[in-house]
Amino acid sequence: MTTVAEKYLQIAKLAKDPANAEVVIDGILTFFGLDYFDLDLGVEYLYTTKVIDYKFRSVLHKAEDMDAIMAWFKEKAGVTDEEIAAAEAKEKEYVAGCLMLAKQYLGMGHCISGKTYLELAAAKGSEEAIAQLKDMEYAQDMYDLGEHYLAMGHCICSKTYFELATAKGCPKAAAKLAEYEA
Repeated sequence: MTTVAEKYLQIAKLAKDPANAEVVIDGILTFFGLDYFDLDLGVEYLYTTKVIDYKFRSVLHKAEDMDAIMAWFKEKAGVTDEEIAAAEAKEKEYVAGCLMLAKQYLGMGHCISGKTYLELAAAKGSEEAIAQLKDMEYAQDMYDLGEHYLAMGHCICSKTYFELATAKGCPKAAAKLAEYEA
């Protein structure tokens, strides 16, 4: 179950990018149990129920001052800095666990399971996981090109693509290269 601090942390991460303003406000409205198709109606509801004052109502409508919005949300949600730090530590532990499992599965040749754990870590913002996923995508593309050229009978081209895929850790490409050397 997600704690209030974890929900706050999710919204705070989104608030770092001004392009996510609508998503942040929608997340805040959802936190308060409001599910409006029109964000303005949700903001008006918060105003009419005296959750926000007139001044802050305009801040939410403009959605320009994300720092003020998040400070207000932190206060209204009743989240402390200690709770936020604990949620961040829990998230880091989760990411580290996902990366460790991904490494183990990839080391055993279980690419799908390894990729799943990398995707979970990437969803939490892990730069390492994002980089590994890009490498895996590149390796798969190079392997596919190697297969394509091999099917056309272009052995030298296919070997080059298999070498590129192997360099990024593709076990299937390594097996194909072993066939060339045999």
